[in-house]
Amino acid sequence: MTATVTFDLPEEYKAHLRCAKSLDMAIVLFEIQNNLWRQFKHREEDPTLFYEFREAINSLLHDYGIIIEDLIE
Repeated sequence: MTATVTFDLPEEYKAHLRCAKSLDMAIVLFEIQNNLWRQFKHREEDPTLFYEFREAINSLLHDYGIIIEDLIE
């Protein structure tokens, strides 16, 4: 199976850039979802705040149908 995406540059530069950077965006989302919160979870502040933050991120990803593992494997 082959797929070709064509852009009319420079008019569609932003759309081209979004496609070209999609893996980078997926990796950043993976880092936010799985690793970034670990930097904060052991601080002296209320640790439940960070778990709520993580759940909020997971909820947003779910609402938009983003399954990060499917994007970076």
